[in-house]
Amino acid sequence: MDETYMLLTASVLLDVNKPEDALQVLYECTSLECHAAVVQSLLRMDRVDLAVKELKKMAEMDEDSTQTQLATAWVNLALGRDKLKDAFYIFQEQMDRHGETPLLLVGQSTALILQQKFDEAEALLQKAQTRDSNNADAMINMIVVSAQLGQSSEVVNRLIAQMKDAHPSHPWTRSFVEKEEVLNKIAVESSA
Repeated sequence: MDETYMLLTASVLLDVNKPEDALQVLYECTSLECHAAVVQSLLRMDRVDLAVKELKKMAEMDEDSTQTQLATAWVNLALGRDKLKDAFYIFQEQMDRHGETPLLLVGQSTALILQQKFDEAEALLQKAQTRDSNNADAMINMIVVSAQLGQSSEVVNRLIAQMKDAHPSHPWTRSFVEKEEVLNKIAVESSA
């Protein structure tokens, strides 16, 4: 099977939150790009242990490639703690090489959020939204940062409404709406 086809299929499956199916498609992959998609799939399944093993395969192939470096940053975010600074610096190195893309800015902001550096994360997210005002991951991170910085409920609710409008089928939005419906049902039942 053509690896380009495998990558495109896996990407679609990841977009619809089917990482197990994406892994099945990527089973016979050999390129760094495919291995990076495997790492993404494993992280979506909360299988950090397996993602670390896949990352080692990538490092053996080409430790300095952009794909390996980004996969390392993703795994470091999942590992947390002392690996968060490493992830931050990997995203910075990629920005120094390739410019400040929304993907890299959001990745770096995630490292800051996990370190509870919300003001710094907010500045990066504003840059990301300037470059792509419709970036779902930037919107999600901005919701988190706004709530953590104690911004008004109107601001947070406006950001949530933007996410719902712009990305109604995004896994985050679907999960949020489901939880919102459950809470509303509980509120109705408890007031009856």
